[in-house]
Amino acid sequence: STIGTSTSGLFVDRNNTVYVPDKTSDVVRIFLEGSQVPFRNLSGGLADPWSVVVTNQGAVYVDNGIANARVDVWQPNSSVSSIV
Repeated sequence: STIGTSTSGLFVDRNNTVYVPDKTSDVVRIFLEGSQVPFRNLSGGLADPWSVVVTNQGAVYVDNGIANARVDVWQPNSSVSSIV
């Protein structure tokens, strides 16, 4: 599957970019409008990401699953997350 095998809580931003948390792969896949190939994958420290929300400024907040019991944030153009 393009989006993953165990997904939940997808988010669509105002640019029609789709953010899909994949609990099996511990990654959030980001698809630009009209694309079937992820533009970017957010990973590193994720365990069963459940849901995602993106601010108008482009910060990506991820519910980092039951195992980690926290929310992580990726700031725009950042390759690493920080704990909220």
